[in-house]
Amino acid sequence: MDKDNLDVRLFLAVGSLEKDFMIEDAKALSKRLLHLADSRLQIEFNELDGEDHVSVMPTVLSRALRFVSSNNCTN
Repeated sequence: MDKDNLDVRLFLAVGSLEKDFMIEDAKALSKRLLHLADSRLQIEFNELDGEDHVSVMPTVLSRALRFVSSNNCTN
């Protein structure tokens, strides 16, 4: 495997009912990384409505599996 041609896909998610600082930190990280995004770095950020620290897991797992199994990425 050629490391110079390695694609990186990053999935970030946070529940909308998390503490404010957690939501803002996740959004800020996503925005910073989007500025670095190029054809080899794909980023998807999801703020999951109505989810908190515990309830977010099933939704995150479902969306993350779709993300890693697809060739497309939405920002």
